Amino acid sequence: MERYSRASLLPLYRQVHWFSYINSVVIILLLVGLLALLYSRHLKSDIKKYSSANEEDREVGWKSIHGDVFKHPPNSSLLFAVVGTGTQLLILLCVILFLAFIGTLYPYNRGGLSNCLVFLFTLSSVFAGYSTASFHGKFAEDGWERCVGLAGILYIGPVFVTVSILNIIAISYRVTAGLPLGSILVILSLFVFVAIPLLAFGGLIGHRLRSKFQVPSATKRYPKEIQQLPWYRRTPFQMFIGGFVPFSAIVLQLHQVYASTWGYKIYTLPGILVATLITVVVIIMLVNIGLTYIQLSEEDHDWWWRSVLCGGSPAIFMFAYCIYFYARSTMSGFLQLSFFIGYNACICYAFFLIFGAISFRVSLLFVRHIYHNVKRE
Repeated sequence: MERYSRASLLPLYRQVHWFSYINSVVIILLLVGLLALLYSRHLKSDIKKYSSANEEDREVGWKSIHGDVFKHPPNSSLLFAVVGTGTQLLILLCVILFLAFIGTLYPYNRGGLSNCLVFLFTLSSVFAGYSTASFHGKFAEDGWERCVGLAGILYIGPVFVTVSILNIIAISYRVTAGLPLGSILVILSLFVFVAIPLLAFGGLIGHRLRSKFQVPSATKRYPKEIQQLPWYRRTPFQMFIGGFVPFSAIVLQLHQVYASTWGYKIYTLPGILVATLITVVVIIMLVNIGLTYIQLSEEDHDWWWRSVLCGGSPAIFMFAYCIYFYARSTMSGFLQLSFFIGYNACICYAFFLIFGAISFRVSLLFVRHIYHNVKRE
């Protein structure tokens, strides 16, 4: 392991890592500067103006939708399940990186890594249940059981279908890449007898310990109609911005990870992965605070789902890059293509849920902050 780590610190690899760091730091500094300018020149003056103006004068801009921004979006149970599952996967990712950082988890021991992932995912189900139920309890009284149930299948369901298809393909090609029947039965037993009870237990605890969300203003029964917005203020373009900026900060590290996972390059520096994760999370939070403010300033109160989509969109760029990586690699054939696309789809979907949950949480804090600071009669 030490020999591989020394190889990862060769001048060529160090140059790539340092260039990636500088690129990420520059992006963060630019975003911090833009948000500071936004707060000092626009948001702060808006709060002061809306707090001191007459009722007729202050009902413009983002202040005019103060009764709509905290109204539950459609499919709110699915939204809270996304937040809960994303929280579970974030905790799982942090534990995996910590074990790799202290040297307990060896990255090139594929069997040990897979077993560790299955075991830790099973145990972390309690966090999904707790986070989903507690978050649901902030906004609603009933229906937490359905919400927790959605959290239980939101990630593992698509992954199970994908792995089953890949297993059938492996069996048809008579290769050892597929899971044996014994392993499948063990995984199913862990899910039924351990993961589901832990999920239900976490959901029950989260429901019991829930706290009501303090809304700064009363919600209106009928929300304000959203006007037709230009194309650059709609969801697809904001998803592009929300995905491209964080992706541009990690694309160099992402290439090294892909080259190590699917090629012959050596990548055994988990500390770099930890720094990269922190960097991309900070960038996602900064970008989505700005995008949420721009959306609210246009009197568009449907920020709930958009914050998830914009926050998770870097994972879409990651998946697109994996296709580009495959096209440039020497891999060929339907077997390699199916396993490459299938595994990367599961990984990118996990990051979509993680980034989406982070983005939603920070957007919710930001929205509550700006409306809480406006004085009302």
